[in-house]
Amino acid sequence: MTAPHLRRLLAAMARNYTQALSVQLLYKYSLLQSATSIAINLLGIVLFWISAGRHAGSSSGYSSGLIIAYFAMTFVHGVIQDDGLTSILGSVIRDGTLSASLLRPYHCLVSLMVDAAGVATIRCLTLFPILAIVIAGSEFAWGRDSQIELLRMLGLYLPALALSVVMGWLTRVVIGLLAFDMVDIWGPSYVFDALYVVGSGSLYPPDLLPEHLAKVIHWTPLYYMVGFPSLVFLGRIHFSDAVELLMQGCVVALVMVTILVLMWRRGIQRFEAIGI
Repeated sequence: MTAPHLRRLLAAMARNYTQALSVQLLYKYSLLQSATSIAINLLGIVLFWISAGRHAGSSSGYSSGLIIAYFAMTFVHGVIQDDGLTSILGSVIRDGTLSASLLRPYHCLVSLMVDAAGVATIRCLTLFPILAIVIAGSEFAWGRDSQIELLRMLGLYLPALALSVVMGWLTRVVIGLLAFDMVDIWGPSYVFDALYVVGSGSLYPPDLLPEHLAKVIHWTPLYYMVGFPSLVFLGRIHFSDAVELLMQGCVVALVMVTILVLMWRRGIQRFEAIGI
């Protein structure tokens, strides 16, 4: 790839990313609606866990304040993920606009993820100040023996957050690629939403699961979308275990990338041969 071509490629990606940022800023009510929906869904869950804790005592070290802090984190990690990737990709494939998308200066899947990066950036900048206020006002303890360990865990949280966003992108794009073979992908999307509730940690802290079930969930992308970064931030995972899980999550992400590439190549071959 020549230097001028690389410059044009990076400039096109920068324009796409900037456009995604501006769209998120202009359509701020879309973010408000999404955040409100997730907050309402979480409210009942938080109240349940607080009530259960009061009747049964502190469960595995989760006080009422820590429950509030955990679900505040799941709220942020749920909102920053772009859940529109599946429908957008499915529409591109099924509505006859795939040919035009293939003529972009860079890969159309990269285009989708650049747009998603813009969405995630604005949502992070919007929601993290709110999260900081919630945690600062709650009965929240880091449980750290030293400031050095605290800094180490915060340093580990940033890659965990990045893995959370990327895992959400990969999973939703893989579901969207089913449009090469299915007229309607709402069914797989509904199944994914159900699995997301069960395995992501949005319904309960995943470190309360029995050990054998936890090991299974650790090999799914769901765990790394919400539960893992939330537990890392709250210090519920020992540093060495968190590093090991982060590496395991990277392996899961590579598997998802492999599946995505294989599905894309197969779909494009079919598209070029017989159309959709």
